[in-house]
Amino acid sequence: MHVDFEDLGGLKYKIAIRIEAADLARHKARLARAYAHQVNIPGFRPGHAPLDLVARKLGPTLDDEAKENAIGQAMRETLESRKLKPSTDPSMEIKDRQDDGSFMVYVEFESFPTVDVTDYLGVQIAEPVLPPIGDVEVDGALERMRQRIAKFENKAEDSVGHDGDMAVVDLTITDPVDDSALAETRESRVRVGDDDEPVKEAGRQLLGMKIDEETSITGPVGKITARGLTKTADVADQPQVSETPEGEAAPEPASRTVKATMKVKRLMERKVPDVDETLAKRFGAESVDDLKAKILEGLMAERAEARKDLLKEAVLNALVAANPVEVGAETVARLADAAVEEAKGRMLPGMTLEQRAGIDLGIPREDSEAEARQNLARMVLLQTIAEKEGITVSDEDIESHMQILAAEHHVPLPKLKAHFDDEKLENLARTLRVEKTIDMLLRYAVIGPAVVQPQAAVEAPAETQPVADPEAEVSPEANP
Repeated sequence: MHVDFEDLGGLKYKIAIRIEAADLARHKARLARAYAHQVNIPGFRPGHAPLDLVARKLGPTLDDEAKENAIGQAMRETLESRKLKPSTDPSMEIKDRQDDGSFMVYVEFESFPTVDVTDYLGVQIAEPVLPPIGDVEVDGALERMRQRIAKFENKAEDSVGHDGDMAVVDLTITDPVDDSALAETRESRVRVGDDDEPVKEAGRQLLGMKIDEETSITGPVGKITARGLTKTADVADQPQVSETPEGEAAPEPASRTVKATMKVKRLMERKVPDVDETLAKRFGAESVDDLKAKILEGLMAERAEARKDLLKEAVLNALVAANPVEVGAETVARLADAAVEEAKGRMLPGMTLEQRAGIDLGIPREDSEAEARQNLARMVLLQTIAEKEGITVSDEDIESHMQILAAEHHVPLPKLKAHFDDEKLENLARTLRVEKTIDMLLRYAVIGPAVVQPQAAVEAPAETQPVADPEAEVSPEANP
């Protein structure tokens, strides 16, 4: 086997390998021995026929597999000798076939960078700037908890609809032209004041309404209500849209105009519970003071986690700054595409791959590539450090992590383990190895005084819930 190696720059490489006839013959003989027991040759017991007869029986299939194995072995040996790990799918071309079966194979690929990491122990970073936590923050968290568990209760019979109330109505949707029914009359809930279901500004139409009063409004049908209309409604005349210029998003078709008739059956107002002992006990506290103490404890725990996350980010930024990593353009583009597809999968789980392909998340390409470039540099550095420091993940590490996951998600451990196939276990092991490496870097980091910058303070989470609500229920605000 003869190999010519060419560095094309930008972590791109080209390899020219001559696969000799002797290499092919060796692989064919090995494969023939492996398949001998599976081939039926008249006059011979399985596994005892001459290898040349076995090879002749298998024919071109054996030749192709021998060729693939010869190329694969040559590539592995070449990559191992050069310490290269392809980061893109190699492009391959076979040329110069000779009468004896030998040929040349040309392979181009991009590789992950190889780096020699230095100055990674004792990294100097600044203490993160975090907002203080005191009575104001505790009261704010308590108020958010009260708002989350607020419930709608029936108003008096002679009440009128106010902004924020919930109206239970008998809803009829008809065609505004001939008044033909577009959906069966049904009970529905409409938020008084700001609801655009079943039609735009339906909520405003209910302001001041009383029980047993009826009102009608004509307007564009809401997206939720439109799903339940008859086919007649779905084929409404729509304005024709001219061909969209390449690169521009096509405008959405106009909503169909329908008539909504609503007869008020009940009016409900949102009741926020008082801050008293009953509220405290609902959240597992003995008193209001005890509840506030638990909230403070939860906020402090969240603050500690936020501090740790910011310290990790600072360590990684310092690590990359001290050890610049060259990354290949094709690899960055591939990772950026993969990240976008992963985001689509999380945001649009009900769509097929074909449907997702037409969705634009609105993320600028330069931003997604910049993030992919940063993540790739971090990954390479962390993997290199893990190898230098001999950081590994044991079966006990994986078992402990799964126990934590099972407890957090209230799932039996055997059921959780059933979801982890070999590939997922490998991914989990890699993730845990990265986390152990970052934790090591953080233990050795030197944390200096905080550097306060104008408008750079980290805000506390807007929806903190340090105490779980055992009676949490689905909000009644959604339209059925």
